[in-house]
Amino acid sequence: MWYLLDKFDKYRMFKLKPETIENIHWASGGIPKLIIKATAYNVLETYPKINMKALEELLLEEFTKEQIATFKYRMQHVMDEVNEELEFRDKVIKAFDQFLPSPRVDRLPSIPDIMRGMSSQFNKREMTQVYNYTVAYLESFVGKEKVNELRSSATDI
Repeated sequence: MWYLLDKFDKYRMFKLKPETIENIHWASGGIPKLIIKATAYNVLETYPKINMKALEELLLEEFTKEQIATFKYRMQHVMDEVNEELEFRDKVIKAFDQFLPSPRVDRLPSIPDIMRGMSSQFNKREMTQVYNYTVAYLESFVGKEKVNELRSSATDI
């Protein structure tokens, strides 16, 4: 499955496998990792962290108790993975808030300046994720248009 964001800010779902292939994949009776991960994110609509009980409850809508019992190890692994992603996101937001404790929308530094300022707190291989979380966080309070301006403009802090 692919989700495409169109020009009207609506997500469109696209299936990339023909049904005959999809039926073969589902015939094994397993619970795919991507399904577990998507369900784990759905848990976050109700709970601040993902827990096994809530994950099982949502998976029971699509799978049997036996299937869920068989794939508990995979569920635990995915749950830990998603919780680690959330912890890292929170770490990035905290670092951003320390870098710019009270950002003024009219005087925000450029994205490259923000990334340079935050780079001392993260290792090089984490910086792509830091960038993605930072941009998403900025977009949440100044909007996409302003963030696009900040990608190239250089301003003072």
